[in-house]
Amino acid sequence: NPGICLHSILEQTDFVHPAAEQAASYADILDKHGFEAEAWLPAVLEMVEAVRRVPLAENMQLADIPADSRVAEMGFVLHLHDFGLKRLRRWFARPDIGLPENAAAHLPQLDFHAVTGFLNGFIDLIAAGKNGGVCVIDYKSNHLGMDTGNYTQSALDQAVADHHYYLQAWIYALAAARHLKQRGQMPRTVRIRYLFLRGMDGESGAGVWSWDIPMERLQPWLIHGGDA
Repeated sequence: NPGICLHSILEQTDFVHPAAEQAASYADILDKHGFEAEAWLPAVLEMVEAVRRVPLAENMQLADIPADSRVAEMGFVLHLHDFGLKRLRRWFARPDIGLPENAAAHLPQLDFHAVTGFLNGFIDLIAAGKNGGVCVIDYKSNHLGMDTGNYTQSALDQAVADHHYYLQAWIYALAAARHLKQRGQMPRTVRIRYLFLRGMDGESGAGVWSWDIPMERLQPWLIHGGDA
């Protein structure tokens, strides 16, 4: 329930405007999900400000990206042909993919049957910066500890590896790439950003897990509808 509540708050946030200006909306959402607004609103305002101001890439933060350059809760349907585990493991293991080492070490634990057909889902947020960069953002409400010291980069890497979030990141990157390709807006890199909401301070980039995937590495999946 806390995770659903936080996602609802961020889905309805206009990041260009300070969180304090949207406090009434947040209070309504908190009440709707059974949280006392008077007790929780200060923490929510702090969290939203951290999300607004966190550096996503060079000269890129949500506070500077207007609404027409953002898509919240973007639905997608991917056609996948012979979405096989061995093939995907080989792709993840390539050194030019840039997957963190401990996530790569968890690849032998990844297990599912080959998929042929359609895969659908929703991406929390896609944002395009002024420099043409694209960020695919997913909000994570995982509880890794009681203070920001529990949300170090190594701790985030471990959470991503343990939960196989890198597979989710790949699916989101592919969905975003196909979406942009159809519109002739292909960036050179798809930036995945997992925002661990409980560990963010908004300034240092703490609580942010990053994976930049060059578009050329995704190209085989774009050309052959899922074969690589």
